[in-house]
Amino acid sequence: MERSERAKQFMPFDALTGLRKKLAAVEERHSRVEKTVLDEETTKAISDTLLKLSVGSAVEACIYKNGHYVTVIGEVTKISNAYKFLEINYNKIFFDDIYSISLTLKL
Repeated sequence: MERSERAKQFMPFDALTGLRKKLAAVEERHSRVEKTVLDEETTKAISDTLLKLSVGSAVEACIYKNGHYVTVIGEVTKISNAYKFLEINYNKIFFDDIYSISLTLKL
């Protein structure tokens, strides 16, 4: 038996092809949460922080994305008050999806 043929018998085998992907998709759907409605005080704090931002500011933001709350840390690359979004590391985030935001120190 040739060496290449012998190696094939020890290759990993997955009898249930695609099962892991299906389970991960089901788990992701079940872990989704509803978007919470912010009170006036929190909305005002977010608004005040957004007014302080400029391109190049370092921020840490908790945002609602695809049914999950995600923390994004980075540099503001664009702000559009007319269209109500900002970009952190070139990722567009709408103002309505921001749960909390704070300025951080640049490293």
